[in-house]
Amino acid sequence: MDTTPPPPAVERDLLARMERNLAEHACFPHRDLPGATVTEAPDLLIADSGLPDDTFNIVTLTRFAPDRAAARIA
Repeated sequence: MDTTPPPPAVERDLLARMERNLAEHACFPHRDLPGATVTEAPDLLIADSGLPDDTFNIVTLTRFAPDRAAARIA
């Protein structure tokens, strides 16, 4: 088991902002693309291009509560 202490708050904030930036970058074209959708929920973000290709579709910013994870993934 890794016993490395968690990074300082500044580093955690930076990592969270980097993750949010990636999510926004991934869904930016979907917001104005006919047939594409962006679904934002408190525990995830889905960018669906409408194409059957994982290059243009992403599920990110997932923060499932342990008691709801199985239901959210199903």
